[in-house]
Amino acid sequence: MGAISIPQTPTTPSPNKQSAPTLVRGFSEEGTFKDREIEAVLKILPNSHINGLACIECDFMQHSLTRDNLVSEPPIPPMGRYYPDRKHIYIYDCSSRWKILCTLLHEIGHHYYQWHLEEVLINFWIEKGYPLSKPVSKYGATNAEEGFAEAYMYYVLEPFISRKESIQSTPFMLYYMARAVFKDRLLDFNLIKEALEQ
Repeated sequence: MGAISIPQTPTTPSPNKQSAPTLVRGFSEEGTFKDREIEAVLKILPNSHINGLACIECDFMQHSLTRDNLVSEPPIPPMGRYYPDRKHIYIYDCSSRWKILCTLLHEIGHHYYQWHLEEVLINFWIEKGYPLSKPVSKYGATNAEEGFAEAYMYYVLEPFISRKESIQSTPFMLYYMARAVFKDRLLDFNLIKEALEQ
């Protein structure tokens, strides 16, 4: 992978169960997903990525309120938000299964970055990885943490993204996600495929 090498961190075995179950709510009421389907999607991720995540909630009414009252530029309402103090993810735009999955994985990327990514890997990302590689999206160019969250989402959804938008176009980010974040763990993409097809 060229002259850049990712710092080695000790690998700790991930327990079979997460520290406390993540509460998933509001999706069944909205109708695009069922709460249990979101819980099934979470199973593709390493437990260490969602440990401590208290709640994932669909709040489509907030999206409507935000869209109607938005005065900032650009006039695009947020699709979701991660509150690190409460370890709570809100998904606002529940208009399609794809948007929900993209937003969910992006926000989980924030949770992992803020609570579980080792400091040496955060510093490496900020100092070398993020500035030296092309962001995977325009939003990912906002700052290092948004770049990480977008790269996380693109990495997990890689088989379902067009080649033009693929993380394959940014080899360093692909390498960083595979080695430093997912520790070379293979993901079960069938669960995502099933979620998208329903």
